[in-house]
Amino acid sequence: MNFYEIDAWLFKLLPYSLKRRISLLLRLCAIIPLLLMASVSYFSIRSVLENKIEKGVQSNLKQTKNGVERMFQNMDYTSRQFALNGIIGEKLERYLTTQDRVEKSDLYEQIYKNMVLLNFNNPETGLVTYWLPQSKSILFETQHVKDVLDLGELPVLAN
Repeated sequence: MNFYEIDAWLFKLLPYSLKRRISLLLRLCAIIPLLLMASVSYFSIRSVLENKIEKGVQSNLKQTKNGVERMFQNMDYTSRQFALNGIIGEKLERYLTTQDRVEKSDLYEQIYKNMVLLNFNNPETGLVTYWLPQSKSILFETQHVKDVLDLGELPVLAN
């Protein structure tokens, strides 16, 4: 195709009058930049929103991870206090082995106060009890527990 053939082909497509050609050209000059601006705006806003959503999800996951880690640290600290070498564990051992009723009463008060204090400082721990499996009775508790306690009904983490 040479130049004259292209010109003849365009001449057939375009309206015949100069006024219509200029009108069509002006319309195209107005529509094309608007379409370009709209498409650029759409894609830039879309990428900003996607990044914002992704950052929001990442931030939420990070907060959840930090909360779970903090909860496990609190549970670890609390469980160490209840272990035999912890503050409450040592007093419990003395409470179970002593025969003196006055000392036993004092130890009972101290153990209960320490349990309430630990539960107050770490509210995530919730209910804390010392349960004697041989007699199936509760020795100490931070909240009231039903007399019938079936450990099989508790969550796996508590077993």
